[in-house]
Amino acid sequence: MARGAERAVPVGGLDTTMPGPTPSDPIQVRSLSPTPDGLDLEQALEREEHIANTLRLRKALVAGGALWPAFLVVDLAMVRFVTPQPFLRFLVVRLVLWAVLLGSVWLLGRKPGPSPRILLLIDIACFGGTCAAIAVLCTWLGGLISPYAGGVTVVLVCRASFMADRWRRALWSAGIGAASYPLIVIGGAILQGSDQLTDPAALTLFGLYDALILSTLAFLLFGGQAVWALRRQVFEARGIGRYRLERRIGRGGMGEVWIAHHGGLKRNVAMKILRPERSRDPAMVRRFEREVQATTELNHPNTVRVFDYGVTEDGVWYYVMELLEGEDLARLVSLRGHLPPRRAANIVLQASRALAEAHDRGIIHRDIKPANVFITSGGDDRDFVKVLDFGIAKLTNEQLDATLTQTGWIGGTPAFMSPEAARGEETSPRADVYGLGAVLYFAVAGRPPYKSDALHQLVSAQLAGPPLRPSEHRDDSIPASLETIIMRCLDPDPAARFAHAGELVSALDGWLSTSGDSLDRES
Repeated sequence: MARGAERAVPVGGLDTTMPGPTPSDPIQVRSLSPTPDGLDLEQALEREEHIANTLRLRKALVAGGALWPAFLVVDLAMVRFVTPQPFLRFLVVRLVLWAVLLGSVWLLGRKPGPSPRILLLIDIACFGGTCAAIAVLCTWLGGLISPYAGGVTVVLVCRASFMADRWRRALWSAGIGAASYPLIVIGGAILQGSDQLTDPAALTLFGLYDALILSTLAFLLFGGQAVWALRRQVFEARGIGRYRLERRIGRGGMGEVWIAHHGGLKRNVAMKILRPERSRDPAMVRRFEREVQATTELNHPNTVRVFDYGVTEDGVWYYVMELLEGEDLARLVSLRGHLPPRRAANIVLQASRALAEAHDRGIIHRDIKPANVFITSGGDDRDFVKVLDFGIAKLTNEQLDATLTQTGWIGGTPAFMSPEAARGEETSPRADVYGLGAVLYFAVAGRPPYKSDALHQLVSAQLAGPPLRPSEHRDDSIPASLETIIMRCLDPDPAARFAHAGELVSALDGWLSTSGDSLDRES
C-alpha cells in the first residue's frame, strides 16, 4: 500500500490458530474530526449510514444492470405478437438507460466515494430514470392500459429492498419515479391523439394502475422509514463501555477487532473483543486474559500498546489498543516483492528488540509471522515496526493450563513454525528466534523457507533438510553474512540457534553497522 493512502488498520492481531475465518483485509476508514457538543457521534452515524447506502445502491445497480437488458426479449415478443411496431426504439431506450446504470456503478466504485448530494442524484437518475423509461415504453405498448405499468411497481419495491432510508430522502427517488408514470403516459397519449383519453374502460384501468403504484409508494415510504429507524437505533446502541463501536475490521477464530471511538478523548482506537460464543469457554477466556497479560507487561516501543481492558456486565471480554496506520509485512511483500536486504534486516531487527524484552520477562510469542510484523511510521522512520498478537503467548515461569495444552492443540502458523513447535514439543525463546529468521527469510526471498500449508507437510519438509538459502530465490545476491544469520536462526537444532531474541538483536545490529551507512529503500 502506498504511503499516501489513508488506511486505518487494526493492531493487536487476530488469533488464527483456532478454527474459524481468517482476518479480513484492512479497509479504508476516514478518521473522525472532533467537534463540540458531542456532534462527532452524529457525524459518525451519518457517515456510516452514507457508506452503507453507497454500497447498497451499487449492489442494486449491479443487479439492475444485469436484468434490464434481459427484458429486450420481452420487448421483441411484444412488438412481434401484441403490438407490431419498430423494435429499434425499444432497443435505444434500453441501451441508454443501461449506460446510465453501468456509469453509475462505475462512479459508486471510485475512491473516494460520492458525497451525499451526488449519491442522491445517482439514486434519482437510476431509479427515477428507470421508472421514466418504463413509462415511455408504456406509451408505445398499450398506452394507458399497457401491462408494462407493473414494471414501475417492481422498480419501487426493488429500491426499497436495497435502500430503506428516511422517507424524505426516499421520496426524491421513489416519488419522482412514481410521478413519472402518469405524467409521461398521459403526455404521450395527448401527443399521439389517443382515443384512450375518452375511453372510460381505458381511464379506469389507468386509474387502477396509478393507484397501485401510489399505494406501493406510500407503503414503501413508511416501511422504509421504520426499517431506517430500527437500523439507526442499532448503530447508536452499538457500544462497549465508554467506547462506541464504529466498524469491524477483522475477525479470527477467537476474537474480532473493531475500530472504536472514545467520545471523551475524541480519538479512535482498536478494540479486540472475545467472540460471544467463546466467552462461555473458560479455556478461551483464559487465553484472552493471557494475551492481555502478556501485552500489558511489555512497554517496548516496537510492541503494540494496550490502553484498557475489561469485561462488561453481560460478559463481553475486551481490550483496547492503539490504532495504527500502515500495513503488515505480509502485505508489503505481496504487493512489492522481496525487500532489499538492509531494509528487511532493519524491520526484523526492530521486531527482535520487541521480542528481546518479552524473552527477558519470560514471555514467548509463539506466533511470529509476517502478518504479525506491522509497519507504520515513527518520526522520520517510515519503517517503524510494531509486533502484534500475543494471543498464544507462553509465560515460561508458569505452567500452562491443561486446557490450553491438550493433545492435538498446537499454536502458531505452519509456514513460520519451528520444528519443535510443529512436533508439539516444549518451546523456548529459540522458537521465536526461528520465527524471526523465517520472517527475515520471507522478506528477502519473497517466500517462506518451506511452502507448507499443513503441519504434516511442514514436518516432512523440515525432516528432509534445511531450506534453500534465500539467495537462491532471487536474481541478485544477498550478503553471505546476512544469509549466515538467517540460516542460523532456521537451524533445526534449537541449541544451534541464537539463544534468545537479544542475541539476534546483537547479530543484526552488528551486521547493519558494518554493511553500509544508509538503509536501502524502495522507491
